[in-house]
Amino acid sequence: MKRKLTIISLAAALTLSAEINSPFADGCLQRGIVLLRNDFTQGAIDQLDIARHSSPTPTQDAAIAWGKAIATLREGNIDSARGLLQKYIEAYPATSQTLRARIALADCDFYQGRYSEALSAYNAISPSAPDLALADDLIYRTAYCDMMLGNSSKALAGFATLTSSPVYANASRFYQGYIYYTQGEYAEARHLFDTVDKYSSPGDQAPYFLTQIAFHEANYDQALAMARRAISESPHSPYAPEMLRIAGESSYQTGDTPEAISYLQRYLDTTSIDKAEPSALYILGINAYQQGELDRAVKLLTPVTEQPDAIGQSAYLYIGQAFLQQGNMDAAIMALEKAYRLDYDPSVRETAFYNYAVTRMEGGRTPFGSSVALMEDFLRTYPDSRFAPQVQEYLVTGYITDSNYDQALASINAISRPTPAIIAAKQRVLYILGSRDLANNRTTQALERFRESKALAPQADKSMGAETELWIGDCLYRLGRYPDAATAFSSYLRTAPKSSPNRTIALYDLAYTRFAQRRYNEALADFKKVIDASGQSSAEPRITADAYCRIADCQYYSSDFNAAAANYDRALSANPATGDYPLFQKAVMRGLSGAHAEKIDMLDQMMQTYPTSGLMASALLEKAESLLALNRSDEALGVYSRLVAKYPATSQGRNGYLQMAITQMSLRHTSDAIATYKKVISSYPTSDEARVASDDLKRILADEGRLDQYTAFIA
Repeated sequence: MKRKLTIISLAAALTLSAEINSPFADGCLQRGIVLLRNDFTQGAIDQLDIARHSSPTPTQDAAIAWGKAIATLREGNIDSARGLLQKYIEAYPATSQTLRARIALADCDFYQGRYSEALSAYNAISPSAPDLALADDLIYRTAYCDMMLGNSSKALAGFATLTSSPVYANASRFYQGYIYYTQGEYAEARHLFDTVDKYSSPGDQAPYFLTQIAFHEANYDQALAMARRAISESPHSPYAPEMLRIAGESSYQTGDTPEAISYLQRYLDTTSIDKAEPSALYILGINAYQQGELDRAVKLLTPVTEQPDAIGQSAYLYIGQAFLQQGNMDAAIMALEKAYRLDYDPSVRETAFYNYAVTRMEGGRTPFGSSVALMEDFLRTYPDSRFAPQVQEYLVTGYITDSNYDQALASINAISRPTPAIIAAKQRVLYILGSRDLANNRTTQALERFRESKALAPQADKSMGAETELWIGDCLYRLGRYPDAATAFSSYLRTAPKSSPNRTIALYDLAYTRFAQRRYNEALADFKKVIDASGQSSAEPRITADAYCRIADCQYYSSDFNAAAANYDRALSANPATGDYPLFQKAVMRGLSGAHAEKIDMLDQMMQTYPTSGLMASALLEKAESLLALNRSDEALGVYSRLVAKYPATSQGRNGYLQMAITQMSLRHTSDAIATYKKVISSYPTSDEARVASDDLKRILADEGRLDQYTAFIA
């Protein structure tokens, strides 16, 4: 309940002398009192401040302190008033105003909504202590605090004592009615609301509650009439939104749906959806669903699902149906499952159960339990359901979502005259089994599954048949049958819808078949198509970057280094996370053109930016080669040392050992070279590098007349 902040007229206790025009303390004090009585609180505070600095007497000083505290309270500056009142009570614990100060201090809590603290303070004041002018104020505020704290019995008793109060009679009857209303005692509440003055606060709120009572008692005609009158008379009232809701829901209950929707839409225009009544949102949501406004229906009905009753259950059903129409199977499954697991309305549960089971089999990917078991459960629960014939057919196709796909296929193959639904089920099962085979590297078996699945497409799902062609191409590519794979990918691109999200993947795979066949001109053209398609779809940056890399590779193999460098740059920009390869390739090309210093800088940049790259060993090897080309042999030896220390088991590491030995020989570090050659032969005895090292070592030792040492070492 909202209350109007009304300060108790304690300023009346301030006395007024005849020296109001005096410039001294007494005159300022008296002017302050006059201003306070006329509600000029800031002016009163100013005069009282002047009086305080004009050498007041102790009596005047007390009056100034009291007046400023009350003026500050009236000004609405509660925290400051609280401090002033506390100081006053401490300074003047036994004046005629001390009791009023204690009440005013309690009022500070009251006005700030701290009802528990205010109630404790009011109760601490003896009932016989206040004079008659303050008694009703104290009783009223005490009762109001009890009401706000849920102490309904005490609040009713307190308000009842004020029934004849000239100030509080109207408010007391209203609040008694309000308490009875909150307790559901509508007859008593109606009687009290009928007796209040409806043209003054808070009685002017009574029509609102009387309308609510008529609505709660299902007297919709009366509620509608009262709500219409309230809307007409007070269109900007704080209660206008609620009156719009009652008018709308009452109209709906009386069968006037267009009028109901008009009122409820106006209600929603004035109320945020998170604060709107679920019943109003439910009516608007169902109407939106019936009008085909599915997104709006879902938005309106979603808050309703929080209701633990029949309309919450029904809201889930409508949301599920809306998602179904939008093709959002996973979301539909979640909503429908919640609807069928609730048991408020048996009819809603049956419909939701059926739709949930069918939706889960027809497109949902949420990993629930066995679909077959679900269908059997439905038939056990609703053996005479109007949905039973469809369920029996779906029971067969339900194997698609069962984890035992081999058994599902065996069961389907056992049907002598499969219906179109069964053929579609078989197509899907073969598709899934093929996917599983491919994931487990059973590529040949996967290819057979996909081809059989595709053969069923003309009788079942043509779109799945087109997607299957993509998988067939993938299988053929993995088997190294690149021309056949290219044919499959090309077939997919001819038959798949232009909007298919996999078109970019198909173009990408087709380009790779050309690349694998070293048909670089065709591969170059196809990878460019991938780039064009990526710009029109949400292709992963990884694919776009890789396509740029392959374009650059094709140009690199054709010795078009400038074009290749530009596309390596584009690959780096498209996906910096995979930029190690384009940076590496650019560096290699700079070396091919003789710019070894630039090559070294690029390799250093690449190794610093991508320290965990799989190209680190190759980068070190390339860097060392460029250092040698620049006659920086000592630095090259350092890089070779780093390479063999960190990547000894790689082909680059083995090559690094060999190149290190050759470099050492070129520097006439013969003993070091011999040791390095021996390291290569000992560590990698079956490698090509060991064979070359053995030949070089044999030649060196033969030149020095130590061939017997070579023979002994090799032995």
